[in-house]
Amino acid sequence: MPLPVRSIGRNPKEKEVSRTDFPTLYAGFFPTLQRYLHAFSPLYSEDIAQEAFLKAMEQPDFEALLPPQQKAWLYKTARRLAIDRLRRARREEELLQSMAPPPESTVMDDMKLSFADVARLLPQLSMEQQQAVSLVFLGGLTSAEAGRQLSVPAATIRTRLRAAVIRLRRLLQTEI
Repeated sequence: MPLPVRSIGRNPKEKEVSRTDFPTLYAGFFPTLQRYLHAFSPLYSEDIAQEAFLKAMEQPDFEALLPPQQKAWLYKTARRLAIDRLRRARREEELLQSMAPPPESTVMDDMKLSFADVARLLPQLSMEQQQAVSLVFLGGLTSAEAGRQLSVPAATIRTRLRAAVIRLRRLLQTEI
């Protein structure tokens, strides 16, 4: 059986605050809340906004708030969730960096490959490997910077680079 629909705001005939209509609240505030969160986390703004609404539904005192207070509560909660997510992502990135192999430039030195060799053999790599090699080896970016450009984690870039190095070594051995 569906839950009773609740209206936002005060009922003029009653002294107490009426119950919150979450579908109406969601429809009214979600788009602007998501745009606000886009500045914090473009990839996860929708998820964070939805999480803020879930927290509002779990909060027993939320229904007693007036609509402007509800909006302020949602924005404050969503901002805190976004900051928490950014901090968690930073800690994860630091942990990945601490566990990462040495910088990619040493891989090029160890292989004794010239930029001309890499550029010549580049078309024989997969598209993802070509992008990673172009940005890191030829463009001089770090794996984190290349990951941001391609919208993938830095660990994925490092995996693609490793696969590309293995493939380049095989290609060079067949030429010799």
